[in-house]
Amino acid sequence: MKHRSTLRDSKEIPIWLYQNDDLVTQAKTENLTDEGMCIKTNGLLFPKNTTIDIAFAPENNKPSNRRRAKVIHRSLNAIGIEFSKTKSSA
Repeated sequence: MKHRSTLRDSKEIPIWLYQNDDLVTQAKTENLTDEGMCIKTNGLLFPKNTTIDIAFAPENNKPSNRRRAKVIHRSLNAIGIEFSKTKSSA
């Protein structure tokens, strides 16, 4: 992942995080690229290399199609994810 050389969008966008088809938490993007994003998780951390699904929250408050991703970084209140090349089954 070339996350250091990619243009980043620092908008906070509401998202839903799923694991094994279960909604785990709602969160916000911290910065977003074509390859992945940093997500503010308010202390909830996923183990490194965990596969999760992400759904962006549209204005009508219903989650959009999910996007599969892998956790590649962790910090105290955030995770860094890389989008998978394949789409989520959900």
